[in-house]
Amino acid sequence: MKIRKATGADVAALNKLVNSAYRGDSSRQGWTTEADLLDGIRTSEAALQAMVENSEAAILVAEEDSEMAGCVYLEKKGRVLYLGMLTVAPTM
Repeated sequence: MKIRKATGADVAALNKLVNSAYRGDSSRQGWTTEADLLDGIRTSEAALQAMVENSEAAILVAEEDSEMAGCVYLEKKGRVLYLGMLTVAPTM
């Protein structure tokens, strides 16, 4: 498994991964589903692009056999590190 920092080129794949893990029928395969709690999408390409461009933050991507397997968002807020959007592909 390889861990790396996401770039703008990853935004479309990140959007697909995060939304498939948190919302919709595909999310029911995994442990992160919010499908029965909330409607709509979990995130958007615009929101992910802003996260990637944030100089105080990073999205780390986990790749397995060149496939995006997961991600996590980290943002420095003063002396605190915010962790969010912990995502694992529902098929894993």
